[in-house]
Amino acid sequence: MSWTVVSCWIEGHPGLASWVQAFGSIAALGIAIWIASSQRRVQLKADKEKSRLLLGLVVTLAGRAERAVVFESKEASSIRANLNLIKGLCHTLDAVDLMQLPRVELIEPICTLRDSLRALEAGMSDADKHQYLPTWLTLSEATLWVVLVVSSSKQISKLG
Repeated sequence: MSWTVVSCWIEGHPGLASWVQAFGSIAALGIAIWIASSQRRVQLKADKEKSRLLLGLVVTLAGRAERAVVFESKEASSIRANLNLIKGLCHTLDAVDLMQLPRVELIEPICTLRDSLRALEAGMSDADKHQYLPTWLTLSEATLWVVLVVSSSKQISKLG
């Protein structure tokens, strides 16, 4: 078939251009919808993965916090090592965006964990500065913060 025959056939059908245009418009709409839905699926998958990673991070931090408040030795140097872990955990927990958490039920225990670690850090730092760190850990204030850290850590682990 030569181009001359095709050209003659096209000229012989005057409504053909409008049909081709209509078909092209429908095809363009279909492709646009497919691209948009494909991008949405990719975005949902990325959001789901981000939520999964954030949940894993929070559960890991909770576990580390629980281990950080276990004072196996009453020696000041060992307790200072725990204090350094607590300081690092406070810093990391401050970076967790509560609005990005995958479950609303995590907000309260994470806030409790963060606040308790901050209070424990402040009390331990002050006690270390005044050289009564091992004694401070025996006070009811220290026990309260440790209990709150442990209980909120366990709650986070259950929710994770």
